[in-house]
Amino acid sequence: MGMDQAAAREQMVDTQIRPNDVTDYKVLARFLEVPREDFVPSAMVPLAYIDDAIALPGDGQEAR
Repeated sequence: MGMDQAAAREQMVDTQIRPNDVTDYKVLARFLEVPREDFVPSAMVPLAYIDDAIALPGDGQEAR
């Protein structure tokens, strides 16, 4: 399936969350635990951890 999702979560926390001054360990732990790929269609799983908005089918947003 490509990149290991746990590794993608860790990379997201290290490169997107912590640099934005999020230091609460409970918040960081939740970001590491919650599988964002569970909230997007299977075709969009590779985009689950990018640092940008993604348009989901039926959400009323235009795809970028």
